[in-house]
Amino acid sequence: MAWLTGWGFRKEITVQDTNIDGNETDFPVCVKLNADEDIGDETRADGYDIRFTQSDGDTLLKYERELWTGGAGSDSTAVFWVKSNLASSGGATIYVYYGKADAGDGEDPTNVWDANFIGVWHMNDETTSTILDSTSNNNDGTKKGANEPIETASGKIGNAQDFDASDDYIIKSTAIGISGSQNRTMSLWFNTPSSSDQYLTDWGVRTTGNRWGIRTELDVATRLIRLAIQDGFRMWEFPSYDDTNWHYFSVVLNGTTTEHLTAYGDGGALNIDSTSVETLNTTDQDFTLGRQLDASEYFNDKMDEVRISDTNRLAAWIKFEYHNMNEADNELTFGSEEQNVLSISVSECEPGWNRKWA
Repeated sequence: MAWLTGWGFRKEITVQDTNIDGNETDFPVCVKLNADEDIGDETRADGYDIRFTQSDGDTLLKYERELWTGGAGSDSTAVFWVKSNLASSGGATIYVYYGKADAGDGEDPTNVWDANFIGVWHMNDETTSTILDSTSNNNDGTKKGANEPIETASGKIGNAQDFDASDDYIIKSTAIGISGSQNRTMSLWFNTPSSSDQYLTDWGVRTTGNRWGIRTELDVATRLIRLAIQDGFRMWEFPSYDDTNWHYFSVVLNGTTTEHLTAYGDGGALNIDSTSVETLNTTDQDFTLGRQLDASEYFNDKMDEVRISDTNRLAAWIKFEYHNMNEADNELTFGSEEQNVLSISVSECEPGWNRKWA
């Protein structure tokens, strides 16, 4: 098998196929390192020499480095997003390479996320007042003010934003597009122990008698999630979301059908509790996290990994997104460290090794 030229070490990573229900192209796989001693011993302190390849060992894969600590002799903890193709039978095999002291930074964040992603917010601070969009669209979010909400290290994936239920919110003040004839998918991780109703997102604005776009409300009294669209709404059963654990919520807008909306909780389709649906307004409006646009019912807890796509992602995609981010092993199996034999110096060999070949 080929070896990536110049790199001293690698590990094989198997993406398990247990929860892959369909072949996926250009899927952003979450790859976590948890205090990895092997990689930490051989990698640069900045992690710039990390690379990922396909199963052939030398075809590079696009990746984003969301989080990195360690290296230069210290155990490495990290979060990467790696653009990979997945098979429902066999999953995928990729390699992580490390150990090249003169390597430049190899990450390429904007090319990890396929052309359908409108925005991907890892909910890490760029500044205390802004969060970055990882796509090429530059749909960065602006906080209500400095540390409102505040970044916390106790996120689901990496860091997250912690909302105070009083006045915190994040807004993308330029419209990012939604109408009744379009396809859209929105997903996010949230966690809430609160006993009061609150809003996760508002994708549109309410004027007299109208609700434009989609707004996501946690109806804690009934353990339901309400999605309002214009003057109507639908409510889905999501009974466990207020248990103080992290939960993954996705909503898919299919603009080509009269059904319009499908909701998913923790990777599976949710059951409809009640419904009153009308046609979506075609006006583009702001996208807000943590409150209604009219400044009421603020969110009270943490939010992480928010995504919007301009396509109706299928159930299989959403299912593996959830399992890949939620499972302790991220649906990955790491092999043992391999060393490139061409990189071994004489001083690293057993005493007398060089004399045997003299």
